[in-house]
Amino acid sequence: EHGGSEIRFRQAADYLEKKNLSEMIRQLPPDSLWDVCRIVSPNYQGQSESLEFDIDTLSPQTARELEAFVKSKLVHVNKK
Repeated sequence: EHGGSEIRFRQAADYLEKKNLSEMIRQLPPDSLWDVCRIVSPNYQGQSESLEFDIDTLSPQTARELEAFVKSKLVHVNKK
């Protein structure tokens, strides 16, 4: 039997969740953005100053991993 969070982790994010995730990413401190790069593009070598990605093209697992990371970082930022 799978826990509810594991099932949710495999489900694709809906439009509102993606919109919220995009807004949360914009609130991250600059030093956390490299971690975002590593999650969405593990092979990214940092050749350019910016990384653009389409949140709609992320796999459900990657989107959920990114969501968990961003939420954990924002908790730390908001506590400071």
